Amino acid sequence: MKKILTYVLLLLAVCSTAFAETQFKDYFKPENWIPQTAQITLGNDKWAIGGLSYNWDDQLSYSERLYVRAPSWSFTVDWMGITNRGWQNGWDIKDYSKLGDGNRIQGRYDELQVYLGLPTDIIDEDRYWLWASPEFGFSLAGNQNHVWIQNLSHIVINKVAEVHIPYEIEGNIINPIIRGDAEFGFIFKDYNQSFLFTAIRASHYETIGFSRQNKLTAVFGITNEYEDVLTFSAGYAWNKPLSGWFTQDLYYQYINGWTYSILVNTGVFSIGYTTLPSKDIGYGTLSLDLLGFTKKSSWKESDINYAIGLVFQLNNTFYCNEIGIPLKGTRWDLYISDRFFSGDPSFKGWEIGLDHDKFPRYKRSYGGLFFGGKINFELKKEDAIVLPYAKTGIGVMKWEVRTIRNMQTEHNGEVNLIHSTTSKTLYSIGSDFELGLTFFPEGTLTTSNTSFQLNLFAGMTAIFNPNKVTKYLEEETEDGVRISRFIPRWGVSIEMDFDI
Repeated sequence: MKKILTYVLLLLAVCSTAFAETQFKDYFKPENWIPQTAQITLGNDKWAIGGLSYNWDDQLSYSERLYVRAPSWSFTVDWMGITNRGWQNGWDIKDYSKLGDGNRIQGRYDELQVYLGLPTDIIDEDRYWLWASPEFGFSLAGNQNHVWIQNLSHIVINKVAEVHIPYEIEGNIINPIIRGDAEFGFIFKDYNQSFLFTAIRASHYETIGFSRQNKLTAVFGITNEYEDVLTFSAGYAWNKPLSGWFTQDLYYQYINGWTYSILVNTGVFSIGYTTLPSKDIGYGTLSLDLLGFTKKSSWKESDINYAIGLVFQLNNTFYCNEIGIPLKGTRWDLYISDRFFSGDPSFKGWEIGLDHDKFPRYKRSYGGLFFGGKINFELKKEDAIVLPYAKTGIGVMKWEVRTIRNMQTEHNGEVNLIHSTTSKTLYSIGSDFELGLTFFPEGTLTTSNTSFQLNLFAGMTAIFNPNKVTKYLEEETEDGVRISRFIPRWGVSIEMDFDI
């Protein structure tokens, strides 16, 4: 299958050349050289949307990206930090209960990728299309001191222990990159500015002498003339490490297999999340398109909205994602809301200065998924600056505590053979109530197809088994004493209402 995928991409590259005469004419049009997108992206495995993954702070731990796109070209710079805090032969990426051989293997490397893409429309019809994009560049892999970003965020932002593990090599190696993406898509339904579509995407990424990656993906969602708006994807990846580094080999074991992704793109802000549930890992990205603010607004009314924010509850900071559907002609929205934090220390500051050769890391993973309705107390007015609202919903909260031992060399006076243990997951049926203020109601601040709002809110979550949750958490975390039937919360979010 991997060879077939490679041959298909090579065939598409040949087809691109065959259509070069038509495409070559476009390169003489000055407007096709003007960038339409200048996107800055930050990525981290801390994202665990829907509780589908856990923040191990390992493998692909963090990344940054610069992406510039014009109709005739694209330019990408990726900078990634790959870490392996500790592994033993005998451990299994799908079953952490298996015992190791007692010999800990650690390592890390950074990778900088720079490449230029030349997209080509092979078929461009009203209802279907086929395009390919060959890409060429170079990769720099090794020790680029990317570790300082991780440790700075750990101390300043997360207040957890610094990570000191050796690099695979002291210097760096440089290798050429030859990549290719292709997509065949079909439109089901037209909207005012967008389309409901499905597509098959194939990718072959070759860093000669360092790595080979192939992926086949099925995509379903909403797109417009320039970019995807809201998509859901399922794909399968085949990856082969070629460097001989143990850290790369372990990382590629993790990212092989089935992957599931979601992308929400409002034209200026976008969020992406990919998970491999069988491996218990996931990765999220948050992007800002600097040129999105310069695009002429085409927004008229909201068809769907997306909000990202911070919720302060139980003396912790939850991340919150919410997708809403306005009920036209009413003051109501229906919504689905997800909030979570994952991999946070069970005891604030306890890990800092701790010798992880001898002591484990105790981590929490909490989340909540709620469905409900939102009512605006007043119909939206063009001259209004602040509008009050109320929300109520019902859902499920998840409580989980993990003991991570992959950095330990000894446990209870003996050689440590355990990767990690997970307490039995506890669930709570819960209900949410919230009162809030929306600043800059929809239509006040617009760009592209999006209207931006700021929400400040406070409320509470009622759970129906507080005593059970208290007992569950009081021995392994600091949170047991904060649990009650009614748990207060407050927060802030940026809401993006977009017209499709």
